[in-house]
Amino acid sequence: MSTELRETSAVFLEAQFFPDDQVEQRLDCEAITERRDRIVVHGLDVRHIRALRWTPDYVSFQAAGQVRRHAVSRWAEAGPSTVVFARREHAATPDQADHGK
Repeated sequence: MSTELRETSAVFLEAQFFPDDQVEQRLDCEAITERRDRIVVHGLDVRHIRALRWTPDYVSFQAAGQVRRHAVSRWAEAGPSTVVFARREHAATPDQADHGK
């Protein structure tokens, strides 16, 4: 997995409790670094993440004209405006699970 820093203006967080019950939040940010085991979001107002009453299951953003979506688990602050999300390995997205992939 690339460790490329991707400039983006927002990150989209999602949690899915049941198939028909989900919550979403869009937050402004400056950039995202994708790594094999984690997603690092830079230039984010961390207090918005702290205020969430749920833990994101997915992080998505646009980069190079494509939507990139990653299954994540826990998150941690890595500085005053940086958050790191641990990636879940081999996690199927809801669309993939529905199609038996």
